[in-house]
Amino acid sequence: MVEEDKQPVPDWVTTPPEFTIVSDGAITVAEDDNFDLGYRVGPLFDILRHRDTKTPFAAAIYGD
Repeated sequence: MVEEDKQPVPDWVTTPPEFTIVSDGAITVAEDDNFDLGYRVGPLFDILRHRDTKTPFAAAIYGD
């Protein structure tokens, strides 16, 4: 019987998970924006508030 080659164990298997706790409270200060929503949703907000934007309007937001 031939001994199988052992594959190295990936780091993610042995590393404990990292936890991030985020409040669902309102963002009152830009530094508290843990999801960077100002950067991500800012362009959509600009489109929605533009005077030439007509309704009905549909938008889709896709995440990683």
